[in-house]
Amino acid sequence: MSQSISLASDEMDEENIGSMLRSKVSDLTALHGDKNGLELLRVMIEEEFPGKIAGVSSFGAESVVLLDLIATIAKDTPIVFLETGKHFPETLEYKNRLISYLGLTNVRDEKPAATEIEEDD
Repeated sequence: MSQSISLASDEMDEENIGSMLRSKVSDLTALHGDKNGLELLRVMIEEEFPGKIAGVSSFGAESVVLLDLIATIAKDTPIVFLETGKHFPETLEYKNRLISYLGLTNVRDEKPAATEIEEDD
């Protein structure tokens, strides 16, 4: 069940893409709907979407559970952190401690364009 759905095709309209995605979700649910959270995440990372899946985290207290599950499965799974340059120093310290504690090896700090921060701030 590791076939991909390419959303880049100019030939596909929104309705066809939506139909394909619904079909993919239905197939995945039929195959894996009985799995617990850890096993489901493992199958998605290792079998269904190998090399094509990432976590997104604020590294807040609520993030620890999901980050721990990801680290249990594959410490090199990409984790994206939105670095706005406006975090409290304590937040960044906590983030770094968590990365070290969990052994995460692929945390990526993504920075929005300065103009986006200025516009939305």
